[in-house]
Amino acid sequence: PASDEAKMYVLKLDMMSGTYEFTPYVEDLCDEYFYVGQLNGWSDSDQSYPLYNSSGESAYIDPIFYTVIPAPVDGDGNRVDNWFKIAPGTAYESGAFWDNLICAVNDGDTSLKGEYMIGNGGAFNQPASDGATYYRIAINVLAGTWEFTPMAFAEYIYEIGNEGGWSESHP
Repeated sequence: PASDEAKMYVLKLDMMSGTYEFTPYVEDLCDEYFYVGQLNGWSDSDQSYPLYNSSGESAYIDPIFYTVIPAPVDGDGNRVDNWFKIAPGTAYESGAFWDNLICAVNDGDTSLKGEYMIGNGGAFNQPASDGATYYRIAINVLAGTWEFTPMAFAEYIYEIGNEGGWSESHP
């Protein structure tokens, strides 16, 4: 009904039982998200680390946003824990930046996936001991879930081929 203030409806079909269910979705979804944390000094203005969805469509159509970020290091080049939250683009103009972030339900959560909360809650943490050189961060803003993938690969990947004489040392 028009009176339920829904921005959209989620339709769940159960093909086995031949049933369906409409659920109104009343929250506004943002179409821009940014990493805020260890890598950018917890800046409430820096938008250097955006998350993207694969289609460029509205979050109502394509709700999974992701990015790949480098694992943070200290001044000596040693890996440090990656503490962070995710900021919707609207948080930067809200006047209450920290109250609008995607946060860990439990501060310091080192899980690789789960549900998140919105507000000035806990930070996610990917510990330095996991050996990652990069992280893939994915959030599903419609489902309210997240997934992190530690990745250990070199900054540069070199192609070996005919033009380099099939040498293993050809950059």
